[in-house]
Amino acid sequence: MPDVPTVSESSLEGYEVATWYGVLLPAGTPTPIAGRIHADVTRAIRLPELPERFMGEGESVVANTPDEFRAFISRELVKWARVAKESGANVD
Repeated sequence: MPDVPTVSESSLEGYEVATWYGVLLPAGTPTPIAGRIHADVTRAIRLPELPERFMGEGESVVANTPDEFRAFISRELVKWARVAKESGANVD
């Protein structure tokens, strides 16, 4: 839809929303187990057919470290908490 302006062009400068998926483990998961799961998942998402499939659906694949993912989730929590507070949204 090339003639439809983006949300940012319409009125909300800086607007950005993305869907993301990740593998989360329970707090306290032993480091060797978490490391093994991370290695296995990283190996799987680097197989050619997986990124090709996701990219074919307009998605991208990111294989970051557990610390990078933890930092990303922390930023997301801050961002969306602010959005909820400023919007006045509440749980009914």
